[in-house]
Amino acid sequence: MLSKKIEAAINAQINAEMWSAYLYLSMAAHCHAVGQPGMAKWFEVQFREEQDHAKIMYNYVVSRGAKVTLSPIDAVPTEWTSLLDVFESTLAHERKVTALINDLYALTTAENDYATQSMLKWFIDEQVEEEENAQTIIDNIKRQKRDNPGKPVQLKSHFVFTGNPGTGKTTIARLFADILGSLQVLPSGHLVEVTRKDLVSQYVGDTALKTEQVINKAMGGILFIDEAYALKQGDDDKVGQEAIDTLLPYLENRAGDFVCIIAGYTKEMQEFLTANSGLA
Repeated sequence: MLSKKIEAAINAQINAEMWSAYLYLSMAAHCHAVGQPGMAKWFEVQFREEQDHAKIMYNYVVSRGAKVTLSPIDAVPTEWTSLLDVFESTLAHERKVTALINDLYALTTAENDYATQSMLKWFIDEQVEEEENAQTIIDNIKRQKRDNPGKPVQLKSHFVFTGNPGTGKTTIARLFADILGSLQVLPSGHLVEVTRKDLVSQYVGDTALKTEQVINKAMGGILFIDEAYALKQGDDDKVGQEAIDTLLPYLENRAGDFVCIIAGYTKEMQEFLTANSGLA
């Protein structure tokens, strides 16, 4: 059984998660209205994720023999001044959610409810990732506006998406690419999606040419390398290393001309990035 304090707190969090879903659906509607379907698609995914979060907590309360009590959802904003404003509002909201989750976790400590603590750890990790992604985009946009006033904004960062199987890394990376295109922080914003087979040849020497052709195709947009840890398959994989060695100078010297997103399983990507520090 849950204590009455924990039961009430989780019910309040369910309401907050549903409000979040409503907020992100409102942001999606706004983005459609201003002709930004990429951004709208991102927020529609966020809408569904927030509903899933609420259902996880709903199921947890029921499984502990407590009662779910649903309360009315307050109205949400419907207008924003710019796409940057939408992202800043997203970050501000995610910080509020983080604070709510942290307060709930602190309550479980006071109540010695270790089962609920275990359930909440996933939410804590999720919030770190949500805030980091939004903050990175905002920081880059603001930095470019500050350093190059009056000039088009360029994005000079590359990104790593990690997660366990089934966590939607590829889907989120594709939506993220749509957002970058919507924000007009790249010359064209098109997406080139590849895996090892698209970059690596059977022969040393051919791989560099093949990798350069893919990179040049992605110029002005986003190069998305899925299962990037598979680029190099062991210390003796010379063609895989050749692909990495070809990519690195472009990441360093052509930042702003394109964005590279690499994605893969958490453990494998950590090992891959440690062995290839220039990609981190």
